[in-house]
Amino acid sequence: MKRFSLAAAGLLAILAALSGGCNDGGQFARAYRITNRHQAIGGESALADLGDYVLENDRIRIAVPEPGNSVGPGVYGGSLIDADLQRSDPAHRAGRGLDQFTELFPIGNLAIPAICQKGEGKVESFCGYLGEDEALQPKVRILCDGSRPCRTCYDSDCQIDLSADLNLDYADPQDPEMAGPAAPSEEAAVLRIEGMSGNYLEALGLISIIGVKMTFRVRNDFILEPGKRHVRIRTMLIEAGRDYKPVNPDGEMVMLPSLTGPRALFSLLLGSGMFDTELPDMDPGVAGGDFLFFGDRLKLFAPGIGFDIYRNIRNKFAVGQDPLNNPITADFLAGVGKHVSYAIASSDPEGCYLLPILSGAVTAGFSHGAHCFEGECPGTPEQCTNVIDCSNVKSFVFERVFAVGAGDVASAAGALYEARGIPFGRIRGRVIDDHNHNPVTHAEVHVYPIPKNMAECRPGGSPDDPYTAGAEGFEEKCLKQRDYIGPISHLRTDKGALDLPEGLFSGPLPVGQYYLLAKVLHRPASRVVPVNVQEDELTEVVLQLPPPARIKFEVRDESNQRVPAKITIGQCLPNCSARLESSVQVDNCPAGRVCNTDTMRCEATCSGDGDCLPSGSCKNGRCVCQPTFNRKAALGESTFPPGMNLYTYTTDGTGEVA
Repeated sequence: MKRFSLAAAGLLAILAALSGGCNDGGQFARAYRITNRHQAIGGESALADLGDYVLENDRIRIAVPEPGNSVGPGVYGGSLIDADLQRSDPAHRAGRGLDQFTELFPIGNLAIPAICQKGEGKVESFCGYLGEDEALQPKVRILCDGSRPCRTCYDSDCQIDLSADLNLDYADPQDPEMAGPAAPSEEAAVLRIEGMSGNYLEALGLISIIGVKMTFRVRNDFILEPGKRHVRIRTMLIEAGRDYKPVNPDGEMVMLPSLTGPRALFSLLLGSGMFDTELPDMDPGVAGGDFLFFGDRLKLFAPGIGFDIYRNIRNKFAVGQDPLNNPITADFLAGVGKHVSYAIASSDPEGCYLLPILSGAVTAGFSHGAHCFEGECPGTPEQCTNVIDCSNVKSFVFERVFAVGAGDVASAAGALYEARGIPFGRIRGRVIDDHNHNPVTHAEVHVYPIPKNMAECRPGGSPDDPYTAGAEGFEEKCLKQRDYIGPISHLRTDKGALDLPEGLFSGPLPVGQYYLLAKVLHRPASRVVPVNVQEDELTEVVLQLPPPARIKFEVRDESNQRVPAKITIGQCLPNCSARLESSVQVDNCPAGRVCNTDTMRCEATCSGDGDCLPSGSCKNGRCVCQPTFNRKAALGESTFPPGMNLYTYTTDGTGEVA
């Protein structure tokens, strides 16, 4: 381990401060405590304030609150509460950023780090149980501030002491005195959170009664390297007893294996005694991940599903599946806002992010986990991938990657590809109006893998039937049949806060062949265009959007005067009213039609579809209107009732809608 004098350290600190202050455009990473609100991140969801911590480099910034009550929807401090790009333009610097993220903190078996402070009150009282042992006291501290080499010791002063128990995962397994591949680089900045575990909800504490491991000493490091748009979140869980002392003080440190596919989480938490497990006699294990609060300013996206993740959960409930034990499984989870986006994933390129709980309020994501079993695992190597002999384990370690993008999925996911070693290329293009060739700003470009067979094309398709419809038939044969579910990424034109309206989009995509589809609300989708993305190469493409139809309207009252109004545009909207008089329905429908009191529409009698308008069909002897327009939730469009397109207001009785 290298050692230098404190005088040399001071010189390096001065040079680092001068370099950062000059803002010369070089790469850097640093951590500091907020002493002036101009140092904070800022934005619609920003919560960090004086006394909190900032971790930043030349690309991104995140903020972590000091110990105490959380100022977000969580309970305690020490969480990630703000995140944004590094912005140098006058409108968005000096505490005026564009943060739209709410909060993130790690979980181990549903327990969370209780980064509290001693004092009065329900939350603070937890710290009073910890006594005066300094090792147990909750802390948020700067481990590496970026002003001097992170792994180098100066005399006896070490930022990361590789011999300390809390740093064992950073030592080289072959030579513990040297830093291993997981250690932060010398140039990194690191914030460390330490504390005992607590409960996000008091009711969760009850599950410890049935054997679930819920008491841990938690170490959580936020590691930021220069030039990166992602922060590593590396968590260590040390199982503790009721006295908060380690259960196995002389045990070993193990890496918690990644979850590489759907897995029943209660199986991991409860073991064979309380739950059906694939292998017999499994003891309660450990599952690690994060509580995530994306907030209502972000649209959530999962590759292979799209923006309509809630529908996937509803579908599971509809067929009797339990999302807790058959969770949504995705490569990563992203949130897209205005001029900023976020993504989180396991650091393992083969690892998945499991979502057993997903709502606007609380989203729990699990990335790692294993059963405990004493002795040799009684299964095949594949079955034993997520089984650990915990009898001599002191601590479990797992790592996730949190990325910040510029306002679409691809810009945030690109940082994940880089961190996880996934080969990728870049795509660049324009979206233009098919009629006048003008650029279309804020168009959404959705990326779908090209199906190899009909099973990949649509629900109920056969894997034995090859897909042969090409780009021309992809929307009709596949997307409409599955409600446009299935994009693996998303790009947005002119997404940056300073971008001009030029209809330009660009971003990274994993190596592969894809179909691209552009969409703007209230406009038809573009033609589907195929692209072939190759490693480290740029692919260029142009997407053409058909122009929208336009409706001009006037609203007049009975005296023929224009009046303010709300205009609703759609299909199959209510057009009648009805009441009962002497047990007989009286309505305002034309002769030959009857008001359906379920749909409040006038319906004609029929003997077949030919008797009805093109927008209707004959059901039970009545012509029933069938809406052909539905907003596409999988493409991020806000949902309305079937057939409803849009509504608008007019103050003078006139207007135009597209």
